[in-house]
Amino acid sequence: MKSTLSDCGWYNWSMVKCATEMHDRIQRNTGDQYSCIVTDDYSGYAAWKTYNVEDSWNKLAAVCAPKSSTAVSRYYFEQQCDECAYMCTYASDKPSCVRDCISDRGQRFCSNSSGRYNLVVTNWNPDVAYYAYGAHLYGARGLVYCTGYCVM
Repeated sequence: MKSTLSDCGWYNWSMVKCATEMHDRIQRNTGDQYSCIVTDDYSGYAAWKTYNVEDSWNKLAAVCAPKSSTAVSRYYFEQQCDECAYMCTYASDKPSCVRDCISDRGQRFCSNSSGRYNLVVTNWNPDVAYYAYGAHLYGARGLVYCTGYCVM
C-alpha cells in the first residue's frame, strides 16, 4: 500500500486513479478484493479504519479493508454525517469530531452481520476518492466530507 501511495504522488495521479490503482495492486498481491479510500487531506483527515497508510512526503493517506457484499445505506450515512457535522460546527478539528460522533453514537449505515465499517472524514476542500463496493461519499453542511463503506 505504501509504494502505491508513493506512486500516486510521484506520478501526480488523480485521487480516483490512485484509489483504483490501490485496489488493483492489493488484489494482484493477495488475490482478494479490497475497498479503498484515498485523500490528499493528509494532516486533516480522521478515519475509523481497518488498514491505513500515509505518505508524509506526498501528503496522501489511504484506508483499505476486505470488500463486503453489503452496501452502505445512503439514507442513514447521510443522516449521521449531517447530524454529526451540525454538532461539530464549532469544533477546531471537525473531521475528528464527526468521526467520533458517528462512532460514539453507533453507526447505522452498515447492516452487515459484523457491523464493521471504514469511514474517512475530511475537511471540505481536499480531494478524496474511493474504489469500493457499495461505498458512499457525502458532503455535509459545507464543513466535511464523509466517505465510507462496509467491511467484511
